[in-house]
Amino acid sequence: MFSGRSGVREMPVVDDGVLKARSSGVYGFLRQYFEQDLRGWVANVGRSHWDDAPFPRQRILDDLRAGRTVNVPAHSLPKWAPRGPVHMVGTVKVFPARAIVRPDDTITFTDEDWAALFIEEHGL
Repeated sequence: MFSGRSGVREMPVVDDGVLKARSSGVYGFLRQYFEQDLRGWVANVGRSHWDDAPFPRQRILDDLRAGRTVNVPAHSLPKWAPRGPVHMVGTVKVFPARAIVRPDDTITFTDEDWAALFIEEHGL
């Protein structure tokens, strides 16, 4: 571990600048990001998933709403947040897969057990 076309409804797009201005720090951004993701999921019912399909990131959203530490995919962090330490694999830059974000905006990056967490988060 290391520290539009007419008649077609489009999915909402996350604008980092707008969300940054409406949130306080990385943790606030993530709450807004996953709340918007849920609204997009609900609005999209019938086009990409069954009506009774659970929101795949509900556990993350529940933790954010409760003010608990969250373990999120690192790609969900805003562009202005740190990306974690990079390491090279040949000529490719590789960044950590997961970010553990606390309510005080501290971030720890990790690649440990990401596969197990993915399976758990998706109920597989």
